[in-house]
Amino acid sequence: MSTRSLLPSILCLVLAACAIATPSSPSAIPTQVPTSAPTPVAVEEPTPIPTPSPVEDVTNPPQPTSPPAATSSTLVLRQAPGNFGCDAIGVEYRSVTFRINRESEEQVVAVTDGGKNLRTSWSPSFYGTGTADPVIRDAAADIVVRDGDILPMPDGTWPRLHGYFVCAGTDTLAVLDRDPE
Repeated sequence: MSTRSLLPSILCLVLAACAIATPSSPSAIPTQVPTSAPTPVAVEEPTPIPTPSPVEDVTNPPQPTSPPAATSSTLVLRQAPGNFGCDAIGVEYRSVTFRINRESEEQVVAVTDGGKNLRTSWSPSFYGTGTADPVIRDAAADIVVRDGDILPMPDGTWPRLHGYFVCAGTDTLAVLDRDPE
């Protein structure tokens, strides 16, 4: 007989002894212990709770730590997060020049007028294409950026690149297909 099947019987005996005995009446404690073996009790094993399968969040896919390798006709653009917000911080540079280099790990960067490279990110509707003259296009296939294009930073407002909202930061520059909320 297993210990697990004896536990309910032992527990009943202990509870019965505690119910009979009181601190003022020590004689109420039984002096004889039953000699017959306790009746086995069937104990059902608990049903395991099924573990839910992982759910993929398609609204905010994980971002790669490094961009995948480019094919012969596309550029790899770093994708801007879907819930992107732009802080109202000023920047010290007055313009950026876009540099597109398909041989570089960061294929598209913005270089400030002070010479600092800014990591760029783009809404998913933008894509890079071209081999001899790589460009970035919008969803309508219009060219948004060519290598060497200059974007001035206006005073008192956010910059726009062919009408698209640009969030300029100290280390990054994001081009969004709609204004952040």
